[in-house]
Amino acid sequence: MSHGAPDLPNFHAQRIGTAIALSDGDVGTSYTWAALDDRVGRMATVLSARFGVSPGDRVCLMTENDPRVLEVQFACMRLGAIFVPLNWRLAAAELHAIAEDAQPAVMVHDRDWRPVAQEVAEKAGVPVLSWDDGAAPNASYESLLADADWLAPQDHAFDDLTHILYTSGTTGLPKGALSTHGTISVSYTHLTLPTILRV
Repeated sequence: MSHGAPDLPNFHAQRIGTAIALSDGDVGTSYTWAALDDRVGRMATVLSARFGVSPGDRVCLMTENDPRVLEVQFACMRLGAIFVPLNWRLAAAELHAIAEDAQPAVMVHDRDWRPVAQEVAEKAGVPVLSWDDGAAPNASYESLLADADWLAPQDHAFDDLTHILYTSGTTGLPKGALSTHGTISVSYTHLTLPTILRV
């Protein structure tokens, strides 16, 4: 790879692959950096092959805290897609406005926010990817992940977009703030790695 922006899961998988990357205290599961890199690569393939997500496309997500949030985020970054987390505290009208502005290619959601996420996705005319246990067996998050090939890291420049983070909209409709590989790099250089996520 070039001297562009690093792919964090793969970077750490190659160096400290057996170290814990993510830990979910609620259910007692954890992933090593090698396992996280594997899941990120497979999710990147799911987004691309199953949902047609291409570089520059937006991927909206509405969920509670969960390690899979980071899987989707890093998968978007690996693809060159733009990750758009939605704040479930916003009113439905605000969420619809965000979806209209972001123009996502797919909506990812969990069980708790399934009704709202699917309503927003339906109005936006985009498909959904659910880690809801009630999803069809052949279309659930885990089954699609298990069947997908692993996508290797791609070259990205530090000024390539990675996220659109919408404001709370206290003075009007929420506005999208852009984030790049460079701004993410500045943030993680101040963190101690490996990162442990407690959700």
